Amino acid sequence: MTKLPTIDRLNEVFFITETATSRTLHWRTTGKGKASAGVEAGTPHNKGYRSVCIDRRWLLTHRILFAMDKGYWPKNQIDHINGDKLDNRSNNLREVTNAQNHMNSPLQKNNVSGIKGVGWCNRLEKWRVQLKLSGKVKHLGYYEDLELAALVRARAEEIYFGEYRRQS
Repeated sequence: MTKLPTIDRLNEVFFITETATSRTLHWRTTGKGKASAGVEAGTPHNKGYRSVCIDRRWLLTHRILFAMDKGYWPKNQIDHINGDKLDNRSNNLREVTNAQNHMNSPLQKNNVSGIKGVGWCNRLEKWRVQLKLSGKVKHLGYYEDLELAALVRARAEEIYFGEYRRQS
């Protein structure tokens, strides 16, 4: 596996621009087969992020920005706090474990309630509330009322997920 570029190498190749609503990585110089100096670096990635090739290695832009900010490569995952994969402002990026990152995951497309962790139980004809902690499902009960089920889930997120719970 190719080694990650040093922070000095990142600063040699890229510079950062930031506004109140966005933060982008740009090429510092024009290289062989590369975009011109000043052009935004990277291309859309299939998972919704941006990625860039540096020294024959593809890296996610938000990981490069984090490394340039902090002066070290993250050992864990990088979480976009507001859930926007293209919002790479420094106050929206944090290093997290896999479990913490899952706490901030979006609503799944097949969710029928519109509330994360709340699903319909056909057998009981009630709303089932649960959450996942460190890979284990924690059952929080069955409720006839969807609003009550949503409140139970929200309170459990406050208790168990704390700052890592989804804010939107």
